[in-house]
Amino acid sequence: MQEHIFDIAIVGGGASGIFSAIHLPKNLSKIILEKTNKIGTKVLLSGWERCNVSNMYIEDEKDYVGENKKILLSLFHHFSQYDMIHWLEKEGIKTHTEDNGRILLDSGKSEEIVKLFEKKIQENDAILKTNFSVNDIEKKDDTFIILWENWEKICAREVIIATGGKSFAQIGTDWWGYNFAKKFGIEIVEPYKGLCGITTKEDFSSLSWISCLVECNIYDKEKTFFKEKWNMLFTHFWISWPLIFHIVLKIGEYIRNKGITYENEIPYIKENIDVKLIFSWDNIPKKILNFPLFDKEKNEIILKINDFRSWKEAKVTGGGVKLNELSKNFESKKVSGLYFIGEVLDITGKSGGFNLQLAWSEAHTLAKSFFE
Repeated sequence: MQEHIFDIAIVGGGASGIFSAIHLPKNLSKIILEKTNKIGTKVLLSGWERCNVSNMYIEDEKDYVGENKKILLSLFHHFSQYDMIHWLEKEGIKTHTEDNGRILLDSGKSEEIVKLFEKKIQENDAILKTNFSVNDIEKKDDTFIILWENWEKICAREVIIATGGKSFAQIGTDWWGYNFAKKFGIEIVEPYKGLCGITTKEDFSSLSWISCLVECNIYDKEKTFFKEKWNMLFTHFWISWPLIFHIVLKIGEYIRNKGITYENEIPYIKENIDVKLIFSWDNIPKKILNFPLFDKEKNEIILKINDFRSWKEAKVTGGGVKLNELSKNFESKKVSGLYFIGEVLDITGKSGGFNLQLAWSEAHTLAKSFFE
């Protein structure tokens, strides 16, 4: 009996994997292989489970990190935040814009969009196989052989790797996509944490759970390499919220550009990188005025980074497969028929819907290339 060979196998049922599956040509046989028991877990969690589908104000260079951000211009031209809003409206899902340009579902329920995805997967004749943990992928002649943990195998002519990054390990993410890329000789930027809190050497017990608008400067031996003004939160020994999340992402990009590895990043950061918080007099909480490290003349606090919060708390992963290893439709230049999209790539956005929009744009671009 001849073994069935799918036209396309998609490894990963997250945002990019799902969106590519529902936009690929209907006449192509396709299967989604998801490690967990359901699709779109991160989509469900986004926007505090209200689904922050995109952002109205996207600036390529400002809102993303990675070695090759030039690709963003063509990606968002192909499928923008406005295209996503229009696509959802055609499917009966309305959105609205909130603070800082965040686009959320009117219903306030992320399940609404995941149910739509499940419906569209069926309509496009894609097969969904959950609880399928890929053990390995081999290529024999023109066919990829995808091996499950119990050595069941799926065969496909082309494979899309949409496994996500290392962040949020509790929902099934791991190093698999990066290790697989390296197996085929595809270069990656070593992954780093993004969008998580920072633990500090200072004790912030007296400021715990105080939030405020702050301008933050990050500098390496007195040379500033990033600054931004946004909201942050103090806890006992760590700082959090969007401003801090972005800092972590920018520090990660900065140290990778300096050639510093994952094993050496925290020792380097402890020794060289400091965080300066500059407060505005018109909105500074009173407790901060009495904090021992608060400089009343400069209206600032300088603090030392001790570590980043865990991979479980990191909302995204920076680094990943280098974009110069791929064609404009995300196919490997070294292995024909092999594609990479989503968080496994070396391009990552800040908090506020930027990463989901990136996933939609990448997936749509890849899927539509199969019509050409």
